[in-house]
Amino acid sequence: MHEEPQGRYGACPEVAPLVPEQMLRRSCCTPEQRLMAAVLEDAMRELERPGGQWYGARARRLAEVQFWLESDDVAWPFSFVNVCEALDLDPGEVRSSLARAHEPVLR
Repeated sequence: MHEEPQGRYGACPEVAPLVPEQMLRRSCCTPEQRLMAAVLEDAMRELERPGGQWYGARARRLAEVQFWLESDDVAWPFSFVNVCEALDLDPGEVRSSLARAHEPVLR
């Protein structure tokens, strides 16, 4: 019996609803796309951190992630918008999905 590969998103299952099905199954993703997916996954993992006080370095990291997610900058290759476009994702839909999933964190 052949198991479906989890792809690069297996460690962060909440990415799966955001990523087109063909992206999860395709093994021909470019190295750049895999890196961009890892950047998105890292931001999502930061949002998944267990609850508790957000202060110090942890609060700064959350602020960085929030700023990155909200920015429409396209000048930087790894901006949120460019990452989404490279992964064939709609930035608005990704933002909406993340806001619903992480409402207490993403005000």
